[in-house]
Amino acid sequence: MRFPELKIGLIVLLWLAVLDCRAQDVFQHLTTNDGLSHSTVMDIVQDHRGFLWLATADGLNRYDGERFRTYRRSTNDAHSLSNNYVKCLLEDRLGQLWVGTNAGGVSVLDETGDKFLRLTHCEDGSDISAAMINDLALDKAGFVWAATVGHGLLKINPTTRQVWQITTANSALPTHSLKQICFDRDNNLWVGDQNGTVQRLRPGLKKSTLFSLPRFMPNTPGVIMTIDCDSQGRVWVGTQGNGLFRFEDDREAFRSVFLQKGVVEGINNARSLYEDSDGRFWLGTDDGIIVAEDADFLSVRHLKHDPAQIGSLSTHATVCLRGDRQGNIWVGTWEAGLNVLFKRPDPFRVFTYRPGQ
Repeated sequence: MRFPELKIGLIVLLWLAVLDCRAQDVFQHLTTNDGLSHSTVMDIVQDHRGFLWLATADGLNRYDGERFRTYRRSTNDAHSLSNNYVKCLLEDRLGQLWVGTNAGGVSVLDETGDKFLRLTHCEDGSDISAAMINDLALDKAGFVWAATVGHGLLKINPTTRQVWQITTANSALPTHSLKQICFDRDNNLWVGDQNGTVQRLRPGLKKSTLFSLPRFMPNTPGVIMTIDCDSQGRVWVGTQGNGLFRFEDDREAFRSVFLQKGVVEGINNARSLYEDSDGRFWLGTDDGIIVAEDADFLSVRHLKHDPAQIGSLSTHATVCLRGDRQGNIWVGTWEAGLNVLFKRPDPFRVFTYRPGQ
């Protein structure tokens, strides 16, 4: 009898299986059946306490790792959420959560986590209570900025809650309808619009440079879908239909980094970009996720939805990508809930034997 050799062989096989499992990208799925208020997740933020906040098409969700708490608008409560369609989220330096909505302007959640303060007017008296907020950003001084449709930029003092409106009349902005914004390490403000144009505004917002991105695919709108600044200070722009671009400082121009030629939209709709702690770039598209091992996207993996694989993405259409402080990757999708890829999955799984199964 050679039981020792058999045991060693089983251990080796088990560890090979473990290594194989760790090599796979296995997503876990959270849906409305788990308490998520809506299947479309527009934005994700982890706050200073560790809670995960989810902007959805029907309410704001707070997730503590076990259960969801949902915040919605109540017509009888002036301190409730201003609009149920939440588009973007931001935590400021004071630990306050800012909420941008589709048709209810911007609000901030108070310290108790129970009441929202709605910002309804600017210092000049302009009514922004029903503004569409597309994006939120934080500058070096700690001011909160909001990109709107029709109201230009909003600059918000997070302490006094004062709001100033930045328009074509008092700045170098080319339009009042803005899609995405981002501050770089030099506090330059990068602004993207619906027409595929990116503008860099110097501090003070009086001097600017316009950049028109090339259209590689005919009849594509080229809408700016995301603007991000990475750990090295590089500015990235994701577009609708024309893939991903990176700004080259020495050339003062954008360079195409990822584009699949011959494909109309789909994988060329670059909706979100996230750089993890290992320097990998995660690009969310309308055809899954591209994981790049380097900033030039020379070595990439394509994570897709596969109905035959339980652990694949729950759908092909991703909306947002974020990482938490534990290195896990969270993916908001269009109509398919929330996906999470844990960085360190448990190498041991428990199987229960049931006779006849």
